[in-house]
Amino acid sequence: MLASRVGKVVTKEEVLAEVWPRVIVSEGAISASLRDLRRALGDDARSPRFIATTHRIGYRFIAAVTRDETPAAPLTLEAGERLKWSDASDLLVGRLPEQRMLSELYELAMKGQRQVVFVTGEAGIGKSRMVEAFVQALEDRSAALVDDMDTGTPLIGHGQCIEHYGAGEPYLPILEAVTRLCRRRGGEPLLRLLRQHAPTWVPQLPGLFGDDPQTLPVQFPGTSSVQRMLREMADVIDNAASERLVVLVFEDAHWSDHSTVEWLGMLARRRERARLMVIVTCRPVEMSVNGHPLALVKQELVTRNAATEMALGYLGADDVQAYLQRRLHYLPTVLELAAAVFRRSQGHPLFMVRMADDLQQASSELNGPPVVDELSLPGGVTNLIESQLARLGAEHLRVLEAASVAGSEFATACISAALQKPIDHVESLLEALAQHKQFIEPRGLEKWHDGTVCGRYGFRHDLYRYALYNRLGSARRVGLHALIAERLLIAYGAHSADIAAALALHFEMAQDMWRAARYRHEAGEKALRRYAHSEALVHADKGLELLAIQNSGAECGAAELQLQLTRGAALLAMRGYGAAEVEVTYTRALTLAIGLNDNDGVGPALSGLYNLCLTRGAFAQVKMIADQVLAVVERRPDPVLSMLAHNVRGSAQLFAGEAAASLEHVAKTLALYDADAHGHLAFKYGEDPALACHHYAALANWVLGLSETAERHLAAGFALARHAGHPFGEAQMLWLEALIALDDGDLDRVDRSTYELNAICADYEFPLWLAGGQILRGGLLASRGQSDEGSLLIDQGLAAWRESGTLLTLPHALAVAARVQLQGARIDQAKLLLDEALAVMRITGELWYEPELHRLSGEMTLQMPGSGTAQTALAQASFERAITLSRTQNARLFEVRSSASLAATWLDEGRTAEARSLLISASAKMTEGLHGRDMRRVSALLTGLQTTASSSN
Repeated sequence: MLASRVGKVVTKEEVLAEVWPRVIVSEGAISASLRDLRRALGDDARSPRFIATTHRIGYRFIAAVTRDETPAAPLTLEAGERLKWSDASDLLVGRLPEQRMLSELYELAMKGQRQVVFVTGEAGIGKSRMVEAFVQALEDRSAALVDDMDTGTPLIGHGQCIEHYGAGEPYLPILEAVTRLCRRRGGEPLLRLLRQHAPTWVPQLPGLFGDDPQTLPVQFPGTSSVQRMLREMADVIDNAASERLVVLVFEDAHWSDHSTVEWLGMLARRRERARLMVIVTCRPVEMSVNGHPLALVKQELVTRNAATEMALGYLGADDVQAYLQRRLHYLPTVLELAAAVFRRSQGHPLFMVRMADDLQQASSELNGPPVVDELSLPGGVTNLIESQLARLGAEHLRVLEAASVAGSEFATACISAALQKPIDHVESLLEALAQHKQFIEPRGLEKWHDGTVCGRYGFRHDLYRYALYNRLGSARRVGLHALIAERLLIAYGAHSADIAAALALHFEMAQDMWRAARYRHEAGEKALRRYAHSEALVHADKGLELLAIQNSGAECGAAELQLQLTRGAALLAMRGYGAAEVEVTYTRALTLAIGLNDNDGVGPALSGLYNLCLTRGAFAQVKMIADQVLAVVERRPDPVLSMLAHNVRGSAQLFAGEAAASLEHVAKTLALYDADAHGHLAFKYGEDPALACHHYAALANWVLGLSETAERHLAAGFALARHAGHPFGEAQMLWLEALIALDDGDLDRVDRSTYELNAICADYEFPLWLAGGQILRGGLLASRGQSDEGSLLIDQGLAAWRESGTLLTLPHALAVAARVQLQGARIDQAKLLLDEALAVMRITGELWYEPELHRLSGEMTLQMPGSGTAQTALAQASFERAITLSRTQNARLFEVRSSASLAATWLDEGRTAEARSLLISASAKMTEGLHGRDMRRVSALLTGLQTTASSSN
């Protein structure tokens, strides 16, 4: 949009109206998009080459633009063209309305209107058959086109959701569908799109990109977020669907992982034009009973007309008759048989089909029509399946039972290992079963890491697998799971983490709790790398539950440590730093790590407890934790642990009012830090140690009156966060930049910083930084004369701050609120806020802003109704208290500020010599920031003193 109006200023309102028509979004969406564009273009907002910002108005595209006059491919079907269903679909009796609906939605998708379709119904109702027929119609149409790259050729991907006990593989159906899309003819452009737009997904697709790091794009561990992963893959699909139809089919989504559900919701809510059709099959009853999140997402999307639900019901008597007539048209009693089938099946498609199979088999055996009255038709699915299984030979039955243990889809090699039979023999048995098209069907080939290439099969319906699995005895079931797990371990070798969730399940069912717990940990770690925190938490909890069954010992302790760390990382993201569960988890992890002499475990546990205690303002505990770990480091040197411990101790000292001492620890941390060796710590611990140091060093130097040094640390922190693509770190730096700017009276800088901070928080969902930004922006609005608007924004921020249980920097936030009240002459409210700030300070020991709280108390006293010597004396006592505290803390900035407030009252009393001496003494300590607001005030007071002296002479 901007490029189409090159050189012109485009207002935010115009952007919202044109880019997001009929969709309500915040201004943060614009900022987030602009930030992404600038990163992609290598542009700098401060020195732009492409997009310039006109503050508080809009944006202007300033680069040269050339126009491609090549006409775009049409997004419409040829006149009169309709999707043609194959003759095989004639067996879809009673589904003509659904066929028409899918055809109409297909036509809309071809015109660029994205379509999401939920095909719903109970097990066996015909959902998969309906979708298969539709996909076949698409493929028949593709076969008529000469060029696979023709824009009318659909690119079809299929993802199967697998039932798991607990959390499954995050994004598994998406990964499967994308892999199939890329491997189809014409899928090469999608590989390029993945490399270009989805770098965080490339490592998750080793089957497409390989395991050689040289073939993968450069990654910065821990720099992504859940929203980034979701957005990247959605962008890839939308880009692929800009030129040709993309059809994604996700079957059995009632078993899908939460991350996949979130992604489906994001994809469906987009309003950009795309030739995209997403078909999701699911069972509403199972979603409702299990409280699956897809139920709410489906309801919301359908209600908002962002998706269509196609609910399949039972068939009528006429439909059953039509089906039987097509299948058994050669039998003279087909109408009687159809009536009997309808009575017994009540129109359930699976019952109907299997009864027709039985009738067809019986007619073949009798060499004529079966007698209706003598037919014993099964009355339930289980009985029906059991009757079919009874006709199998012993070997075929055993191979199917082993397959039911392997899963809904399975490799021949797994069954071979389970039965201890040659793979060729097993392959022949499975192929024979597949040819009957009753229980299983072929699903292509599978290649394992150990070089094994074998056939892959799947059950035609999960009811078959359930019936087979449930008829196994407990001992045999355990043995089969164990044999399959061992074979999978051999097959995947060093890559066993790729199937960690499946291995965990097999070992658990094999009663091998030790290895089940191990692979639960690997599955949890994999989920964390994909930012699937809810799945990671389920895996960790299940792993801990399994470990509890084992005997105690060092091995159990080490395994528990890793699971606790995985659990803690998931909880931090889901519950926040201050949650009680976080404290319990990391306390246990730290105890285990120290007891096991495991420095790699001590680091993350320390980081988790440190963030928790710091958030609660428990500085004494933070120091105790740091000292404890430093003692461990003295016995066993470790640079990473040393770096983290110094970082913890330094930040605690800063907030406790020891800014100068904190810088010693900051320097030690930065001296130990190596970007190449320690870049992964941002992912493992949630924040980069060097970035955190720059954050604290900037605040410490500012308090010490070294504003230029503080600016250098701010710049270094921003550079590190933006280079690594670490949005959380960038939000940290923006919040601090806004805090310092507001305190210094640089309102334009506050405006820019809080605006960018709001955009990042809206994009990545950082509620704490969002609340902090609201408080600071409220102070900005009040300073510009918008007192009511500013107070409202501050109240919202403070409410969120308190609700999160955060006490850290709360005194400063309350001081900002108090200043706003003073600007509006609301003395009583200001006093309440300052009293609360001092009370919090006394509880937590957060003393760094204490001098400024006492100075503000003095300014408030001077504004109270009435005047007199006693009132002035009270104010002067507050100023003197602030000066004493500033000197104790070596907080030269606050000393200058408090000295100016006290000197102003002395001037009113004629104590010019004392005022001059105080101001000169305080300003002489300042070596940087000599042109800042506070120093300008001191200079103005000294100039006034000189003028007064001249007048007296």
